[in-house]
Amino acid sequence: MKKYIKAFGVIHEFANNGFSSVAARGELSEISKTYSSNVRTFDDGAAVDVGQVKVFSAKQDDGAELSDTDLQNQSTELLDALSAVATFTDGDTGLNQLESTYTAPTYDNVDAGQDALMAGDQHIPSFITFEYTSGTDDYVVTIWFSNSAFESEYDEWEIRVIPPITPIDNMYGKTLAQMNSSVVPTFNLATQVNSVASVENGSPSTYTEVFNLLWQEEGTPNNTLPTQWVLVGYGPQASTYLNKLQALREYFEANSTYAVIEAEWLEHFPDLLTSNEFVVIPLYDRPAVQANGTLPSRMNPTIDPNSILDEIDTLYSGGGLDLNAIKGRTQISTMAYKGYAFLVIGGDTNTSGDETWLSAFPDYTTVGYANMSELAQPTQDAINAVEELIRNAETDTGSGSTPVPSQTRETIPGTSMQALVTSVNTLTMKVVTKLSYDNIYGN
Repeated sequence: MKKYIKAFGVIHEFANNGFSSVAARGELSEISKTYSSNVRTFDDGAAVDVGQVKVFSAKQDDGAELSDTDLQNQSTELLDALSAVATFTDGDTGLNQLESTYTAPTYDNVDAGQDALMAGDQHIPSFITFEYTSGTDDYVVTIWFSNSAFESEYDEWEIRVIPPITPIDNMYGKTLAQMNSSVVPTFNLATQVNSVASVENGSPSTYTEVFNLLWQEEGTPNNTLPTQWVLVGYGPQASTYLNKLQALREYFEANSTYAVIEAEWLEHFPDLLTSNEFVVIPLYDRPAVQANGTLPSRMNPTIDPNSILDEIDTLYSGGGLDLNAIKGRTQISTMAYKGYAFLVIGGDTNTSGDETWLSAFPDYTTVGYANMSELAQPTQDAINAVEELIRNAETDTGSGSTPVPSQTRETIPGTSMQALVTSVNTLTMKVVTKLSYDNIYGN
């Protein structure tokens, strides 16, 4: 069985302990310390303590947590790695030092991140990763030493849910009148918020949030009622909208006798499975200025209105989809980044106001960064999210880790297009990769 350990290496001599400042290597920020509700700490117990390994996540490939005993048995490997990194000297790079220490056949797939030169001519990498076998299990270990790298690359998350009432089944099968008379009077947001400390149980969270989920009467969707759920999140990915919905669905499944979301609760809480989405397809094959590399530095945004929707016939062919319906949700626009023209297609279940790109972002324009503040905040957020996705989609190979943990991969249903996906506020953005676009057109 494969097991994954993700940890941070604290090196005491580098910690500056300054207020709101963090050493380049070997020190965690206060916010990073909240990325797990179960941080397990190991040190070597020596008279001169080099540092600590703080394990934030230890899981099997089926998602089950490693037991304390299992992790304790691996602590020697973790502490040896910490010691090896903490004593890198003589101006050698961290990776060279690591590879000389961690060699096959004992260790495989050894890698290290960018070095930082610390005191004493020590070259400390931003992270190390290696694999080894113990008994019948294969362990994949990642230890970060750079707080900034840890904050941007750590991809595990947890969300605890505090519902508006318990049991939540009291909200099932009710009319709006019944909800208002017997259920709403029992709502108490102050009590929910006061429950956060007991939910954290001594492990401070990354964030807490009051999440609004709309209840509606079954068969009468215009009869609605806002409900408030308190979310207690650990890790940066706990703040993404899709992960919040996943946590809520899992809570319903675990705490309701009506546990089939699609067949039962969806009538009352349709947003549990709804995330309005946009598929963005940059027109990668229209370069204007070719740079000294594989990617053009500028794109040509000029569109032929007589043929542009034919792109839909090509990109969405073969999947038995209603191409006319897709074209009806398609709009064409451009962006400031490289001057890309792009097709943008609203999801077929998008709710009112988000049916199309124009209706969702009526103030969208190709404004430069200096004037971004002129736009509404949701529009700014969408521009930043889509631009980051496109930058990564230009070079994504479709395998291995995604460029950043907040992005996932998905094949657009009914097509061969692969996209990088992220959430922004209540929307899901899917940007088709250049590789899959080129494969369709034989580029």
